[in-house]
Amino acid sequence: MPIANCQLKKPGRPHSNRQSAIGNRQCAARIWTTLVFALTAIAVVLLVCLEFLRPAVDAWNHADTHGRKMLAAVAMLLAGVLLFFLLVMSWLAIRFARPRKPAGKTVTKYIDAWTESGKRMKTPPQEDEQ
Repeated sequence: MPIANCQLKKPGRPHSNRQSAIGNRQCAARIWTTLVFALTAIAVVLLVCLEFLRPAVDAWNHADTHGRKMLAAVAMLLAGVLLFFLLVMSWLAIRFARPRKPAGKTVTKYIDAWTESGKRMKTPPQEDEQ
């Protein structure tokens, strides 16, 4: 995850556009989503290890050939589901941590320069030609 771009403002340096309040919120969002992803992934892996792998190892020691093949198939299915879950979680973490686009485009109002200059120009007084 791109957390390396999150930098704290150094004292004594002028406030730049990159270090704005929006940038700090995006930085915080990246850190929080990364933290939530890491903790969730660790919790799921620990849950799988405690609830499946420990009983599966005990069953493996006492199983026949057919039972071992069934345990291997279930373990492969569980590994696939676990990897899919981690892939979806990482995609969500990256999606919510990415910088957002502005809400809407601002439309530039174009004006006629010749008309504006004509409005601002002072007309000289008329002289009588005789």
